[in-house]
Amino acid sequence: MVWRTVAEITDVPAGSWIRLRINNCNALLINFDDSYYAVEDKCTHDDASLSDGGWLADGAIVCPRHAAQFRLCDGEALCPPAYEALRTFPVRIAGEHVEIEMAG
Repeated sequence: MVWRTVAEITDVPAGSWIRLRINNCNALLINFDDSYYAVEDKCTHDDASLSDGGWLADGAIVCPRHAAQFRLCDGEALCPPAYEALRTFPVRIAGEHVEIEMAG
């Protein structure tokens, strides 16, 4: 695995996200309470884009279609209608850079 810079910390203000392409999937880099998380941008319940109308609440991202919630730190589905966890990606801060662990 390789760490790659995907953004500067100033690119993702607190309470926001940016869209990325990570390991051939659409993903979100999220800044919540000054911690950074990377999750796949697809609800495991119905494949809806979380970034298209979703919101952050209590350390989770909420799907805009049916309000399924996923914990940012590990992707765990927190309530129905979703039962399967979101895919997550390791994130680290290196100085002013946000890095994500990428395959090969």
